[in-house]
This record gives sequence, structure tokens and C-alpha cells, in this order.
Amino acid sequence: MSPSTTLAPNLDEKHDWVTVVFMVEDTLFRVPKYHFEKSSEVFQGMFAIPSGKKDAEGGAEGENISNPIRLEGVKAVDFRCLVEILYPPSETPWQPGNKTEDEWKSILRLATLWRFLRLRSKAIEVLTNEQKMDAVERILLGRELSVSEWIQSGYKDLIMQEKPLTEEQVEKIGLSPAVRIFRARETGKLRILNSRSTKCLTCSRTATLKIPYCNNCDQCHSITLTFYDPSSAQSAVDTEFAAEISQARSDGAAYQVS
Repeated sequence: MSPSTTLAPNLDEKHDWVTVVFMVEDTLFRVPKYHFEKSSEVFQGMFAIPSGKKDAEGGAEGENISNPIRLEGVKAVDFRCLVEILYPPSETPWQPGNKTEDEWKSILRLATLWRFLRLRSKAIEVLTNEQKMDAVERILLGRELSVSEWIQSGYKDLIMQEKPLTEEQVEKIGLSPAVRIFRARETGKLRILNSRSTKCLTCSRTATLKIPYCNNCDQCHSITLTFYDPSSAQSAVDTEFAAEISQARSDGAAYQVS
């Protein structure tokens, strides 16, 4: 080979980054196209269709800021959370970012909407492991995003809680589910009454039923009949909410990673 001969460099196929421009509300995002195309079934299909909309310079939709892809019905703050998970802004990018519970909920909603299946699974895992959502939040988000295990655990916790459902809880979950929870709790009370033991509100110990006094502290004038048996509570959930849980499980199966 002659010393003066220069070979043309080869472009690495795996690291030929192409960007795409999105407009969300009034904010433009120019981001690498890679994860949107490789990780989302929705964007993969979108990018596979030739864009017929050109700007004045002949650029296809999404190629530059004068002709962005508009994402309607999405908030910029939520989209930013998604982008920061796909492309962490940390100075040390191999370190996981710190996201709040609300940010993970936003990520889960968008991952579900656009079928980022692995990211959806990760968001569900994170929110489940953090265990910060109360029973009603789990039920509502489980209904919205087809997460059957959240619906199950939420109903179970409401059945097992010491105090009756509040007006706010009834409003949020709906009257029909509230009635079924009340029915399950009453069944639990009868089971406890038949066993002649319950829980003292003063000393918090299981006591022989001797209303209005507790046989442990002998000071209690108030006895709560709590649904104690977790297996019975789970059985009540499986019976009372079988159709809802089955539907959520069926809908959620469509998001399973193959």
C-alpha cells in the first residue's frame, strides 16, 4: 500500500447516533432516536412509516426543530422524566438516577402508552418495592394501568384495615367495591366473634372477648373487631373482585415482555 493512500473510515453501525425532535406542549426535545426506535413498539411502527410531511428545506418530520414530531396529550414534565430514564443526565451515566414516586408513575404511564415493555416492567418493580403507595392509590393506578397485583393488594389492605372505610376512600374506589369490602369485613368480624378473641385498642394485644373490658389490661372500653387472617382476606378479595382482577390480569398480559 502506498504511503499516500488514505482509506475511508468505517462508520460503526452500533454507534451511529441519529437524533429526533419531538414537541411536547411548548417544549422541543432533540434526543437520540435509538431507544425510541428499539424499545418502543409504538415509535418503532411510527418510524417505519415514511414521513410525508416535509419542511421548507425538505427535512422529514422529526429531523430538525422546524419540523418536530408533535406528541399530543402529554405533559412536557412527564416526557422529560421518560427521556431522563432512557438517557440519564448524570455526570456518571452508569449510575442510576434518583426518581421520585410521582416521576416513576409518569414513566409508567408513558411506558404503557407507548409500549416500552421492559421499562414498564421496571417501573412496576420500582413502585412495588418502594411500598409507598397506600391501598387506594394501588387500586386506582392498578385499574388505570392494568397491574392486577396492585388491585389485589389494595383491596386486601382495605379489608384488613382496623377502621371502617372513610368517605374519601369510598368516593375514590366507587360504591360497588366499597359495599363488597364492607361485606368481607363483616364476614371477618363474625369469624372473630365466633372465635371469641379480638384486638384491644388500648394495649393492642389479642384479647379474649369480654366487652367492654380487655382481659389483658382490664382498662379497655373499646374493642375493635379487625379482619386478622390474611389468607381469609385474600380469599375474600379473590371472591368479591374476581372479575375485575381477571380483566386487569388479561389486559396486563398484553404488556408482557416476550
